[in-house]
Amino acid sequence: MITGSTVGSLWTKLTVYFTQIAAVLLTFISPISGVLIAVGAFIFLDTIIGIWKAKKIKQKVTSRRLSSVVNKMLVYQLTVITFFILGHFIVNDIVKTFIDVDYAMTKLIAVILISIEFFSIDESFKAATGKGLLDRFTELVTKYKTNKKMLRKDD
Repeated sequence: MITGSTVGSLWTKLTVYFTQIAAVLLTFISPISGVLIAVGAFIFLDTIIGIWKAKKIKQKVTSRRLSSVVNKMLVYQLTVITFFILGHFIVNDIVKTFIDVDYAMTKLIAVILISIEFFSIDESFKAATGKGLLDRFTELVTKYKTNKKMLRKDD
């Protein structure tokens, strides 16, 4: 017969086991925690800029569109973790003979995913203001160069 103390004891053991499993998994992926945070930060930034753009151009923000952020975050993070596992167990030793960077494949995938998010942010910025971030950066560099030339002429 199952009693309340038996269920409580079973629940306590399950909690301890799941906590230990989670600790092992988190320890395993700890070398790429910074990469995961960077990818997540760009997804979050893209979401914030997208909401701002939608309000700026008076576009409706729906829960369905916002729920896709959760899917994107899950897919991107799992992609990085998958490439980390592949690199760790299969490819890392081979890649390290050519490139002396730990988990180069994982970092390359992260750069690709961050680039996708950056270009999405740029498109949203362009739709909201008429100029993208890359356009503004190019203008800033051009102004800097012309001001630098003018300052050199004054000397």
